[in-house]
Amino acid sequence: MLGKRLTKLRALALASAVLVGSGGLVTTASALSSSSAGAATTPVVSVSVVGNHIVNGSGQVIRLLGANRSGTEYACSQGWGLFDGPNTAASVAAMKTWDINSIRVPLNEDCWLGINGVNAAYSGANYQSAIANYVSVLQAAGIVPILDLHWNAPGTTLASSQQLMADADHSPAFWTSVATAYKSNPGVIFDLYNEPHDISWSCWLNGCTTSGGWVSAGMQQLVNAVRATGATQPIMVGGLNWGGDLSDSSGNWLQFEPNDPLHQLIASVHIYNFSQYNTVASWNSTIAPTAAVVPVVTGEMGENDCNTTFINQYMAWADSQGVSYLGWAWDSTGSGWSCGSGPALIADYTGTPSPFGIGLQQHLLALAGGGSPGTGGTAVPAPNVALSTSSVAFPSTQVGKTASASVTVTNTGNAALTVQSASISGANASDFAVSSNTCNATAAGSTCSLGVTFTPSASGSRAASLSLSDGAVSSPQVISLSGTATAPPTPTPSPTPVGSGSVSLSYQVTNSWGSGLQAAIVITNTGTTTIGSATSPWVLKFALPSNEAVYSLWNATGTYATSGANLNVTATAPSWQQTLAPGQSWTVGYVTGNGIAAPTACTFNGVSCSFAK
Repeated sequence: MLGKRLTKLRALALASAVLVGSGGLVTTASALSSSSAGAATTPVVSVSVVGNHIVNGSGQVIRLLGANRSGTEYACSQGWGLFDGPNTAASVAAMKTWDINSIRVPLNEDCWLGINGVNAAYSGANYQSAIANYVSVLQAAGIVPILDLHWNAPGTTLASSQQLMADADHSPAFWTSVATAYKSNPGVIFDLYNEPHDISWSCWLNGCTTSGGWVSAGMQQLVNAVRATGATQPIMVGGLNWGGDLSDSSGNWLQFEPNDPLHQLIASVHIYNFSQYNTVASWNSTIAPTAAVVPVVTGEMGENDCNTTFINQYMAWADSQGVSYLGWAWDSTGSGWSCGSGPALIADYTGTPSPFGIGLQQHLLALAGGGSPGTGGTAVPAPNVALSTSSVAFPSTQVGKTASASVTVTNTGNAALTVQSASISGANASDFAVSSNTCNATAAGSTCSLGVTFTPSASGSRAASLSLSDGAVSSPQVISLSGTATAPPTPTPSPTPVGSGSVSLSYQVTNSWGSGLQAAIVITNTGTTTIGSATSPWVLKFALPSNEAVYSLWNATGTYATSGANLNVTATAPSWQQTLAPGQSWTVGYVTGNGIAAPTACTFNGVSCSFAK
């Protein structure tokens, strides 16, 4: 939002007026505890990532539902304070009256590192100490703090706004310092960069020289900086286009996901009524596929009309998908923020909602009415999966034929279960298929089923794995698939008349692999006269699909021509076997690639024929 993205300029006179006002505002380091950064009291919250869920220290699935507490990204670099509004236990208690369980704290890289001329009273150790104390206050109330790199700048430029992306000059050092300070605190989440924009997915991941001429740090570099300290906490990674884009025509979050050896990444998305993706259909196509694989936290959510219509729609959708959300921002219209252009959630720091904030307040309280929030995040109903089997062994099946089986899925949890995807992988994945899936919004205590088929393409043992992605904590569940394929029987061929004689032709696969095969065509003269001559040798013609390639052909001279969907193969008798005597057989062999189809459209010496298999 424009009002949010512009630097919040404040005159010193206004700053002085705020300092002497009521509300317990702490603005100087001397008014704060002298504890070092990260040296908080023992946290009462703990969070980690399991599959596509966030769980608390008790292993309960939770969602992060709360707000952003803006001020620590701009007050320090503007030179008039550390916070914009109170940061006391009483102000945090007001948040708890909304049943908030998470607060995102925007940070300024220059203020944290004490560089680029920021007033020492509001930077370096003083700034770090203020943040550490606020983290302690939040965690003492059972709130999960999210530390977010919000404002930055390259080189000697003062960090007075956000940039296209994190900068290579300071952002890795910022995260090394922050992660070192909090690596022993299991209740903190790191949000690597607020709102990347006007860069490519490749730049987002690996960094690049930006349009401003400075070098950005990629998300992978920032993940590496955090993990190199020994910090194991979850890491939020925001999408493109001001954080609102997890998937577009040029790529998607999952495709460019940074490598985290601890598998503790969370996808972050920012959603406003003016965002690129602001409809249910767009959320279904861009956010839901990501949420099926990793947790998704809506790091910012709001609307610029001082109303609740948009966020009410989004929160209802997010609830159905298990997506977390944090409103922007827990800042007061009574201290200069706007309900529309902020947008501000509150009218004062006792928690009185603004006409916009009342939507979030009432929604969170309605959710809390369904159960106790618990410590360290609101425990939400979740599905659970019990499978009728962990392996499916199909009966012996002839190549080209199909066998069927089913797996019963029981929802033993306390929320509806939807299997978003059922994918097959493994050495022989193409031989198996999901034929049906009735697991759509399966109620708690109910069952559904998945149909699976086995259509072997070659003889021998065949195996693959079926992976189910759903809303359960144990997602994905993996089921092993296996089957034995047998070669089809070879029927007695019907003789093909050729002039005054006749022949029979049989086709068999002598070897096969995933993308090709070796085959043999046996030609037998079943008549009483010799077929072919030195001047008119016998000729066999057949067709294969046009995408299939014949790599080699022996015991005949081969020529090939593509016509429409067919590759027409002509096998002419070799010079040393231009005739076939009565009762004599001759084998023509060939090897294909990019396909394993059997030959069709057979003719021998111009007469239609067929292959026995």
